[in-house]
Amino acid sequence: MSSTSQLEDTKTLRQVAVALLFGVLFYFDKGARDMNAKQLKFFRDIDEKEVQNLIIGELRDYRALKVQIENKKEQEAAGVINLFPSVREQDRLNELKVKQIERALENSLDFIERKIIEMKYFTSHETKDINIYLELGLKKGKYYEKKRAAIYRLATALGVI
Repeated sequence: MSSTSQLEDTKTLRQVAVALLFGVLFYFDKGARDMNAKQLKFFRDIDEKEVQNLIIGELRDYRALKVQIENKKEQEAAGVINLFPSVREQDRLNELKVKQIERALENSLDFIERKIIEMKYFTSHETKDINIYLELGLKKGKYYEKKRAAIYRLATALGVI
């Protein structure tokens, strides 16, 4: 076999190896995309929108509940009982809810996921998604991926799913 022929065979083998490598990478990348699309398949028939709406509602209520608990402590410290009339007695439930949401935020989310949740739901003004992902230096797709993951991690940590 001539050296030119061997060189061509080596080139061909490299091209085949590169093509196979890209094919495998594409396959795994496609598999990852399919997995994200079907991420909740291992949960039984979950309505993703319902889960998102429920968690977002709880996150929005969290701010008000936290203020309520602080106000109650302040009233107790001042010796004032029932400064404002209460239609329902849920102080213990609200305290428990706040503690569990705080624990879920601290222990189930990574730094970026937590920042997204804080910036989106814990501010006194409405913050647009574009402002958050630009401030955090994330690409749009990555931002929505992290936001979605954060909501589902919180849902899992809180026992919603």
